[in-house]
Amino acid sequence: TRSSGRVLVCHAKSKEAMKRAVLAGAETIEHGDYLDLEIGKLMKEHNVIFFPTLSAVEMISQYRGWKKGISPEPTSVINKKKSFKEALASGVTIGMGGDVGVYPHGENALEMELMVEYGMKPLEVLKAATSVNAKAFHLENNVGMLKPGLTADVVIVSGNPSITISDVRKVLFVMKDGVVYRSDK
Repeated sequence: TRSSGRVLVCHAKSKEAMKRAVLAGAETIEHGDYLDLEIGKLMKEHNVIFFPTLSAVEMISQYRGWKKGISPEPTSVINKKKSFKEALASGVTIGMGGDVGVYPHGENALEMELMVEYGMKPLEVLKAATSVNAKAFHLENNVGMLKPGLTADVVIVSGNPSITISDVRKVLFVMKDGVVYRSDK
């Protein structure tokens, strides 16, 4: 893959599929529904970034009739919570991507909220959505942080998403590449 100038990313759910992907040189693993401590440590050792796609599993379960907070959690949600806890415990780098398309575009904050609900600290989720994602997409020299020389992409929200992650939904200001697209007063 690298010899051809391409990056290998892998959508994998089972332990065997994740292990094979990591050993084949994958830079990211998406889904990882059955990730365990051993696989997480292997991913960490090989600098593989994990995209858990928690919201995809939750939304598909809801489309199939699950009523969150009312009916018992389906096996897929139980497995996802377990794998996410294992990922956190392993120390693997976690990025943010919710498989949007399974639910409406513009609702990406749902993934961030679930990452916190499942045990990740809000500040770590913010890093996952910014600097970690920039690294995963090989854009860390252009975006992902606020520092001189990087593209001026800035979002200002009301509240404090490093404490209450859902505050990312309260957008007041958006600047993309130095151009203001939204400025609520």
